[in-house]
Formats: sequence, structure tokens, C-alpha cells
Amino acid sequence: HIAETLQLSRPAAREWLQSQGKLADYLLTTYENNPINPDADAAGQSWVLWDIIATAWLVHSEWVPTRTVPRAYVDEDHRWQPLSSGEMLEAYHVERNQVMREMLTDVTRS
Repeated sequence: HIAETLQLSRPAAREWLQSQGKLADYLLTTYENNPINPDADAAGQSWVLWDIIATAWLVHSEWVPTRTVPRAYVDEDHRWQPLSSGEMLEAYHVERNQVMREMLTDVTRS
């Protein structure tokens, strides 16, 4: 659930992306016209930037620390169930401000 900390509201998206370059304008247009997030204009709404967490971990793993845990799967009731063998990495924290600062700096630089 740590990816949920990487959220962006429409006012913040406009403030940080509008007229900041082609990539920034494209991302803002995508944000504002995304059928997955039709309530983005509603007060208090934001969009979780799911894809950013994996990229952040690849670029700066110290910003998304992980620990080794037993492998598991999600069952029909949406609950984690252990598997009989193996391990996986689980992220347990995200340095949200550093990730967002880096992403917005990179996007507006292009």
C-alpha cells in the first residue's frame, strides 16, 4: 500500500506541469483526460501514480526500502496467502517527497 502515498491532485498537477515543456504538458493532458480518474476535479480527489513507485525503486532503491518476506499470493477474497516456498521483496516505505521532487524535476526538464 505504500504506492498510495504517491498521489497527485489536479491543482498540484496544473501548478507543477502546466507550460513546463512538452512532456509535462502531455502528462497534464493525460491526467486531465484519463477515463480511469473521472472524478479528478472533485474536491479532495487525487490520482495514485502507481507506475512511479517501481521506477523510483529502480532508480533510487534507498528511497523505497525493501525487506525479504516469504512468497505469497492474493486469493479470491483479496487476502495474502503464503506459498510453501520461496521469498520475495516487499517495499515497506517510500520517501515520497524525494520521489515526487525527482519525477517533477525530470519531467519539466525535458
